[in-house]
Amino acid sequence: MTTGPKDQSKLQRAGESRQDVMGFSVVGPGRFIGSGHPDPSQSSPPNLGLIESRDAGKSFRSVSLLGEADFHTLRSAGSQVYGFDGASGKLMVSADGGRRWVARTPPAGVFDLAISPDDPKRVVVSTEKGLFASTDAGKRWRPERSDTAGLLAWTAASRLVLVDGEGQVSSSSNAAKSFAPVGSMDGGAGWVVRATP
Repeated sequence: MTTGPKDQSKLQRAGESRQDVMGFSVVGPGRFIGSGHPDPSQSSPPNLGLIESRDAGKSFRSVSLLGEADFHTLRSAGSQVYGFDGASGKLMVSADGGRRWVARTPPAGVFDLAISPDDPKRVVVSTEKGLFASTDAGKRWRPERSDTAGLLAWTAASRLVLVDGEGQVSSSSNAAKSFAPVGSMDGGAGWVVRATP
């Protein structure tokens, strides 16, 4: 098998740490954010809060909430950061890149969220009770769909994409009010949790 000058099919360790990184999100070239739990050899608290790498994962530094938050989902748009804290069940919102936070009450446990490309205060969350939307950074929520949940990506102002637990891919042009099927993923996506009505 030929893959070009560098065999891109082989994974390489980015750094030496063996910490458990959760909520991993790429926010720029070589810049990652995450959360999770420390390497067993580290003396850090069990919850890492918000951590950041500026060297493509070779090293991470603590940004905030060390020992407090356990972010299972993290998303960022510019300096606006959203994180679902599995420890508290709160949706944490930061307007300054994750240094300071305010806690919001989500409509249910959050699986994923997507931020509008046009307005970082507009978000859609995928939860245990379906899809909900907010136009004020999570202060208030409006139910959109109670019959589905999954992974979300807001790829353009008029295109929100959902992959459900069966691997079905749907697209919405009205911020999750309705979806149209556009395809499916081979083998399904059974790791996506389905909402219960």
